[in-house]
Amino acid sequence: MEQELGHSLFIRRKGYRNAQLTDQGAEFYRIAWNKDFKSWHSENFDETIPPLVILEHAALAAYFMTEKSWTFCPYTTAIRLQKNGACIYELKNSPPEQVVYYLVNENRKTATIHKFLELLTEKLKTLPKDKITSFLS
Repeated sequence: MEQELGHSLFIRRKGYRNAQLTDQGAEFYRIAWNKDFKSWHSENFDETIPPLVILEHAALAAYFMTEKSWTFCPYTTAIRLQKNGACIYELKNSPPEQVVYYLVNENRKTATIHKFLELLTEKLKTLPKDKITSFLS
């Protein structure tokens, strides 16, 4: 069975055998990283059923993950949750990709910004190229 790779992942706690989205009320950490994701989610799920929790920071998601809960999240969030016992499933019909832009006035690039970009570039190089696309050089 061929699966298309997507940048968004379906996450469940290890040990839970059924990787289906059977209990929509078990969704935790509903992130809406852009309008396209919100649109995709509302087209595929009943928006009147609230998630278990809505969080501002992905780092908190691990505290709310239970055996039967699930979420969608970007790859970088998924690998953090995996360290806390989550299983990662790639979605065949995934939501739109998350795009993050970095904009700065060329005249205002300070040493701190240069160092940040250098560290960010090095970190991005450690991630799989089919999951993260970076145009930083």
